[in-house]
Amino acid sequence: LQNPTFDQIVQCIADIRDRDAKCFVTFDWPEEQEQLDNLASRLDDRLHQLDIIAPQRLEYNFPSKTICLDMAETPLHSQYGFLTLLLFWLAIDHSILATQDAASRLLLKTIINFSTQRLAVKGKLWKQADWGLGPATDHLPSLACEVSFGQTWENVQAKMVQYIKSSTGKIKTGIIFNIEYPKANKVTVSLYAEVLYDDDVDEQPTGQIDLYLSDLTGSDLPLCYCRPPSDRRDAGILRFPQITVTYYQLRDAFLKARNIHRGEACCDDYAQESHSEEIARRITEEVAQRMAEKDDKIGEVEHKMAEMERERAKEKAEMARCMAEMERERAEMERERAKEKAEMALMRRKMDEVAERAEKKNKVV
Repeated sequence: LQNPTFDQIVQCIADIRDRDAKCFVTFDWPEEQEQLDNLASRLDDRLHQLDIIAPQRLEYNFPSKTICLDMAETPLHSQYGFLTLLLFWLAIDHSILATQDAASRLLLKTIINFSTQRLAVKGKLWKQADWGLGPATDHLPSLACEVSFGQTWENVQAKMVQYIKSSTGKIKTGIIFNIEYPKANKVTVSLYAEVLYDDDVDEQPTGQIDLYLSDLTGSDLPLCYCRPPSDRRDAGILRFPQITVTYYQLRDAFLKARNIHRGEACCDDYAQESHSEEIARRITEEVAQRMAEKDDKIGEVEHKMAEMERERAKEKAEMARCMAEMERERAEMERERAKEKAEMALMRRKMDEVAERAEKKNKVV
């Protein structure tokens, strides 16, 4: 479209929806932020009034001063985006329950799902990621994810680079899941530049995506929460990640999304159990194990306290016995002393009587 009016844009969207076409529509538009925000708001309102499905994404390209309407939605793209977000969100919940570090737990609890919220930086960025995660206090996510099905690898990589460079340090980490178009027989993940799933191989790759708190909440964190630089990783200097999602989980989510896209039944080899249930079960088991360990520790403490009480009672009884023995000895000593005192008094009386008789005898003589 060349310099279209607002009504022409609405009519173009309606025509594409009537034909059930999958395409991208671009047109010139002023780059003022107010103009962009106003267009997005007006389009949402008008399409809602006309009961027309809005484009999946409405994005602006600042260098070319053009708007792009993404109307190439597929069940595969939407389902895989939802399932990968669910996996990472459940992994965060799992980490909150599993961690013993109070500071880490508090940071994890600040993370929210930005969903497809528009990533806007004035004059630099006005796009929508498939989903994002980050602190509730920030207007941009720290982690952005793109699911690519139909875009070229170069385009989606350039988009992710733009997210990170244009966000002035807010978006720190990007994950790209690139599904091979149109057969959807292979999917790669860009964080490690490794194949995630390939129909043409018998043994699927193993691995996992490790995320650190710095990927999700930003900088100014202790080193133990930060992603180590590549040179330190190459040197074998490792840190334990706070969030982990395995290739198996991501591969299973992809196969489920592809089956929904194709209208097929779930694949028995990979989709016997939903990973949300699997992770929930694992969390439940680990929580139960931790509770059992806590119960054991409480039992040990109670046993030690009972043992200490018994020792204390024993010592108290021994002290009481010693006190009673000392009291008996003191009473015996008092009796002996009284007896000796009485004997001495008797002896004095006898001596006085003898002296008195002797004195009387001397007087008589």
